Amino acid sequence: MTTLGEARSRLRLWLEDPMPDGLWSDEELDEGLRQSLSTYGMLTPLEATATLTAADGDAALGLPAGARNIVRVTGPGGYVLPRRDLPERAGAGEELAWERWGDQLLFSRPLAAGNYAVRYHGPRLLPADDAGDVPIPDADLSLLVAGAALWAIEARSRQEWKRGPLPPRYEGRRLAAREDYHDLLAAFHRRVRSRRLESAQ
Repeated sequence: MTTLGEARSRLRLWLEDPMPDGLWSDEELDEGLRQSLSTYGMLTPLEATATLTAADGDAALGLPAGARNIVRVTGPGGYVLPRRDLPERAGAGEELAWERWGDQLLFSRPLAAGNYAVRYHGPRLLPADDAGDVPIPDADLSLLVAGAALWAIEARSRQEWKRGPLPPRYEGRRLAAREDYHDLLAAFHRRVRSRRLESAQ
């Protein structure tokens, strides 16, 4: 995977903005990468697994921070717990099942002690330091960088606009960056659709 430092360097290259006299600070470029990664994460969330430890008799377990869609819950013996679809019709003999409520998993019956594996979709977050990996496949790095470049150019354009009409070079570069990003985004959607078709066959 690509590190944050490598992604930022790629972004500077894309923007033709070398250091030490770059137009954008590292902090500004990191914010562009963060915004682009957030958009990417909405299109394809991070697939993650967490282990939740229950004490005997627990009826609720806290979810990992940022967990979105819960895909599967597996009990200590390796059995998959079903989703509790109709809790309002629960009866005394209801099987052990789960439902999500806020940031917790609620269970239809008290749990046996042990570890419960939860598969879920979560956010893609920029690492805290330059050596950390950006959570995105290398094949999609160009899409991430193009989105960050568009954000950086538009942010700079807004700053310049406050001082007066934008020079034509700003508008031309902004439109070119937007076209680059939308072209890569369209290619990404085509690739995702192709993968879904292949997996369905």
